[in-house]
Amino acid sequence: MTDIALPTFDDECLVFGASSEDACLERLLDAGVSEIVLKLGAQGCCVRTNLEDQRISAYSVTAKDTTAAGDSFNAGFLARRLAGETLAASADFGCRIASIVVQHPGAIIDKELLSDLE
Repeated sequence: MTDIALPTFDDECLVFGASSEDACLERLLDAGVSEIVLKLGAQGCCVRTNLEDQRISAYSVTAKDTTAAGDSFNAGFLARRLAGETLAASADFGCRIASIVVQHPGAIIDKELLSDLE
């Protein structure tokens, strides 16, 4: 059904009863998903394929509002992945964008706040 999955671990626990990060990742691999990025909030994310298993650290910031953090992560990840970046580099970029977004109130932030991104 999909090649890339960007689930959030908390949601996976609530919806599918995931008992651990590994159980969630394995369920998705068994379902045929080839690239998985399991978002872990302030703990970053796990990236997994049949050949790769890596944890990406979050950027340490003081969060004011987590509204749109996941969507911002997804946008950054997909933009970099579609541009040919590696899975890990794309996930790191997603973490960077989400770390900026959560420092500001509201789901939409001023575009200038993202001007330091490459």
